[in-house]
Amino acid sequence: MVLGDRIVDTRSEWRTFANEEGDDPSRVGQAANPILDGLTESLETRISGRDGHSGVAAALQRANGRTAGNSNRAILDGFEAIQNKADRMSLPKSAAEAAKMLFRRVHDEKIMRGRRTEAIIAAVLFVACKQAGHPRTLAEIQRVTNVNKKQIADCFKELQATFDLGASNARPEGGTGGVAATSAVDLINRFCNLLGLERIVVRSTEELVDIIKTKGFLDGRSPVTVAAACIYLATTIWGLTNVTPQKIAEATGVSPVTIKGGYRDLIKVKDQILTPEIVGKSERIDASRATA
Repeated sequence: MVLGDRIVDTRSEWRTFANEEGDDPSRVGQAANPILDGLTESLETRISGRDGHSGVAAALQRANGRTAGNSNRAILDGFEAIQNKADRMSLPKSAAEAAKMLFRRVHDEKIMRGRRTEAIIAAVLFVACKQAGHPRTLAEIQRVTNVNKKQIADCFKELQATFDLGASNARPEGGTGGVAATSAVDLINRFCNLLGLERIVVRSTEELVDIIKTKGFLDGRSPVTVAAACIYLATTIWGLTNVTPQKIAEATGVSPVTIKGGYRDLIKVKDQILTPEIVGKSERIDASRATA
């Protein structure tokens, strides 16, 4: 038999202190988090052991723990892992909450069975970052989760097909359409911040990316490679000799060899990229510095 059934009021608690007659409630307590709805309560269900030692109550308790308790504990453990990784990547709360919501949907709708939990967590983080406007590359997600890119991409495709996240032919990085079709522009600001570049240089890099994208230069390269090559080109014409391919590689996860290769391809068409309008933005810019 069940000893007690607690009805939990998920609304915020309000009390009036300043004016007992007026309408100026002071909030006490926190509103319930919809992501946790139904999770923590079921973990606290208690069944009486006073059944005449028949063993029925003990069996019920074990069954309860094996079903709702264990299932919900798996979700809560997943939430904890997501939050830990979100903190390591300095993600805003909106991205972490979006990842948790998607993780719960995966669990509740019983999809992606047979997939490693770590791979699912990596994939929902990847999607949530893009949705929240704070995209991360597969390489960055891989470093934090220790899940290889192929597993993340496979889980992403399954999420995409199940929850209609975008075009069916979208790829996790690059490609057309889809929630995770990250562009080079999406990545520039964060990479430049990691390199400590001043805002005027960041803006110049973004303008170079726009030109390169419009003219179709570096088509077929991943957005991360395009971003890295553009940063190298921008810092070169600005005379920032301390920003080496190695430092850019550390910030972007792209190898120095790949960065130099993209840069050399841009140098071949630099007359179409480094227009008078771009070069005339600042006296510090010198297009002649951009050489192979």
